[in-house]
Amino acid sequence: MAELSLEYQSLPRSSHRHGRGPTGPPLSVQTEVHQQVYSSLSVAKMQSMSDWDSGFCDCFEDANTCCYGFWCCPCLACTVSEKFGENRYLPLCDILGPAAFAGCGIPLVVPPAGLSLRAAIRNRYNIKGSLCKDIAAVSLCSWCSWWQMHRELKRRTQPTVINMQLPQSVASATTPPSAGFVIP
Repeated sequence: MAELSLEYQSLPRSSHRHGRGPTGPPLSVQTEVHQQVYSSLSVAKMQSMSDWDSGFCDCFEDANTCCYGFWCCPCLACTVSEKFGENRYLPLCDILGPAAFAGCGIPLVVPPAGLSLRAAIRNRYNIKGSLCKDIAAVSLCSWCSWWQMHRELKRRTQPTVINMQLPQSVASATTPPSAGFVIP
């Protein structure tokens, strides 16, 4: 279906005669099929969306993150940026940016790095929300936003540990003989 859509869009208008697509069915049928495909894809995406793992103000849920962010929030922000795969020093734009822009007479209200990382985390992990909610979160309490992003990445990037146990018969067959004589 996607190939037909791309083919249709790439052809000039003059190649479509009598309201028909390049290879057959009327354009109205093609449009209806494309709308059904796109709507079913968006429904599937909406069903798989989840909420943030922790609330916006749940900083005491994880004492380590809370203390780390409280005593050195810029360090926490740099850790979040690096853990997400971005440049470690990206959050310094949030710290140094407002001062630089204010010096030029341009007010900067929304922290750009915090907003972009929050939106990227939400998109990568398919978390419910919107850009407006992200703007409100980073503007109202930037620290809370960084704490929430850190908790989310901490939960989502934990390694999976698989603990395997051998069956008893295999374990006894592989144990070395005890010290002493070995009888063949």
